[in-house]
Amino acid sequence: MTGPDEQPPPADGPAEVRAEALLLERAIGGWRGVIDSGLPTAVFVIAYVVTGGTLRTSLIAAIAAGVLIVGWRLIRREKLGQVAAGFAGLAISAWWASRNDNASDLYIPGMLTNLGYGTAFLEQIVTNGRSNYHALQSKLQRRMRGGLGFTASYTYSTAKADFLDHLSAGQGASGNFPQNAYDMGADYGPVAFDVPHRFVLSFVAELPAGKGRKKEFKGAAAILNNWSVNGILSLNSGRPFTATATDASNTGAGHQSRANCSGDAQPGSFDKTIDKWFDTSKFSQPTALTFGNCGSNTLRGPGQKSMNASIFRSFPLPNDRRIEFRAEAFNVFNWKNYALPGASVANTATFGRITSTLGDVREMQFAVKLYW
Repeated sequence: MTGPDEQPPPADGPAEVRAEALLLERAIGGWRGVIDSGLPTAVFVIAYVVTGGTLRTSLIAAIAAGVLIVGWRLIRREKLGQVAAGFAGLAISAWWASRNDNASDLYIPGMLTNLGYGTAFLEQIVTNGRSNYHALQSKLQRRMRGGLGFTASYTYSTAKADFLDHLSAGQGASGNFPQNAYDMGADYGPVAFDVPHRFVLSFVAELPAGKGRKKEFKGAAAILNNWSVNGILSLNSGRPFTATATDASNTGAGHQSRANCSGDAQPGSFDKTIDKWFDTSKFSQPTALTFGNCGSNTLRGPGQKSMNASIFRSFPLPNDRRIEFRAEAFNVFNWKNYALPGASVANTATFGRITSTLGDVREMQFAVKLYW
């Protein structure tokens, strides 16, 4: 882990090389992307050889292969990604080759297109940025026994970087551009999806009364038979965010503009409210022709919590059949999760204030299932 006074880890190490290789693999879509974009061309070559150089038949076969791949991905509800780009390139190449009645022309637009895509992807993923992730993970589990089973997991982690690429940001975060491309170290800090504490508890509990359980009631008390309850509890600490400002550096657009800081805006003694989540007096607009001195993602937003639960009862039927009634609730306690506060020092009306929430209010649904 990197402490407050430590320098970021050195760049261009094995981890960075592996990260870039992984991003390159994602950019081309892995082995599936290679097949999706290359199979139609392979079909063209085979058909061209088998038919003795019949251009039209070979083009029809290649286009048909592209159509089949697109249809297959749509049926499986998979992302088209490379197959769409590959099919578009195939269509252009087929038109060009048919227009000139020359089979070799099929490859010319494709090579130019792939060169363009490759340049675009490399421009986005090749980076000298640095990042690291460290975590302590623990789990306590009880397998279903005696009518009770649960899994409790806790993760303490830190994720820091001086960049966040656009291809793999994830978790609701987007890629970023450095404030000053000549001082990447100034951007080193928690990434947008850094969640230091995360606790998740899932459980299934069966009441001891019912068919096949410890006791089965008869008569009016049979209403207590065959009840079960389960749930999932999630508790997360807040995500980090950056105090921003109007760009005063006069270095052009396309980069982050941070505010000036004059101290800790969220000390332990500070009373956080939705109207003042941090001490706004600690920030100011940078002066002309300067960058803001605030670090990246030095503020922390509100934590998040959720609890989903369901209760159900089974009604046994002959021949091991049963009917099950289920009542399910999402956000069962109707907890309110707040969004990040306003982060721009230039907008005094919302700076430091929370004006929106995340997630949905409590939702309930009921269902009846027949097992046979």
